[in-house]
Amino acid sequence: RMPKSYLPDEPGAMRAEHHAFDPFAQTAARLQALENVGHPTAKVELLILGGTWSSYRRDYQAWFVQRCLDALHARDSLSLSEAQAWNENAPHRCVGLCIESRPDLVTP
Repeated sequence: RMPKSYLPDEPGAMRAEHHAFDPFAQTAARLQALENVGHPTAKVELLILGGTWSSYRRDYQAWFVQRCLDALHARDSLSLSEAQAWNENAPHRCVGLCIESRPDLVTP
C-alpha cells in the first residue's frame, strides 16, 4: 500500500493514503493545512515523493503534475501546458518542483 522506502505512519504517506493518492486532493489539503496555521502560500514548492517516478508512464507523470497545479489555482485545466500557464498568475504559484526517483530507475 506504500512505496517500500516510506513508512505508512509518515505524515506525507498518511496524507496520500487518506486522499486515495489523488494528487489534487493531497495538494489542496496540504495547502489548506498550511493556510490554517498562518503559513504564507503565495509561493509553493511541490515535492513529489515515492521513489519510482521515472518508472511511471509519461502521460501519468504529466497528469499527476497537472492535477497538483490545478489544486493550487483551484480549477481543472485541460492539459499540463494550460495548468502551467495558469500557474504564472495563480494566487498560490508553484515556484519549485522536486521529484524524487530511485537511482536504479534513472536512465539517460
